[in-house]
Amino acid sequence: GTTNEHVFEQINIQIEKLKAEILNINVKMEELSLKAKEEGFELTYDTISLPKVTGSYQDVINYRETNELARKASYELNKKYETLYREKNSADYKQFENNYIVKDGCTILVQKVENYAVDVLKDVVDKLSASLEKAVIFFANVVNNEKIIFICKTKGVNVHAGNLVKQAAIITGG
Repeated sequence: GTTNEHVFEQINIQIEKLKAEILNINVKMEELSLKAKEEGFELTYDTISLPKVTGSYQDVINYRETNELARKASYELNKKYETLYREKNSADYKQFENNYIVKDGCTILVQKVENYAVDVLKDVVDKLSASLEKAVIFFANVVNNEKIIFICKTKGVNVHAGNLVKQAAIITGG
C-alpha cells in the first residue's frame, strides 16, 4: 500500500509543477497578445488545454508533452510578435531617403536617431540598402541620452562597416 501511495503522490507533485508552468505560459501568451493589440497589431494564438488526469504515470507523460507544446507555442508567438513589431516600426524607413547624399555614384546616409529598438533599426538599414547598388548607410542611435549605438551597412564599396563603427566609437569616447 504505502509504496503505491508514495508513487501516486510523486506523480501528483510532478503534474502540479507542469500544470503551473503550462498555465503560466498561457498567461504570458495572453499578455503578449494584449500588448500587441495596444501597439496596433493583432496576435492570435490557441490557449493550451490541460490534459485529463487518469491517475497513472501516463499523466506525467501527457503533461510533459503538453508542457513542451505550450513552450513551443509561446516561442512561436514571441517570434511572430517580434516580426510584426519590427515590420510595423520599420515601415517608416522611407523618411530617411530624403537625407541621402550621392557622391561618385555611391549613396551615403549618415543619420542620428533616438531610442530606436536595435532590431528595428537594423531592419530600416536593410530596407534602405536593398534597392541601392553602392551605399554606405550609418546610423547613430542615441538611447535615453546615455549611450550611442552605431549601426552601419556598406554595399558595393571598398569601405568596411565595422571599421566605420569602431572609428565612430573612438570619436565619441565609446
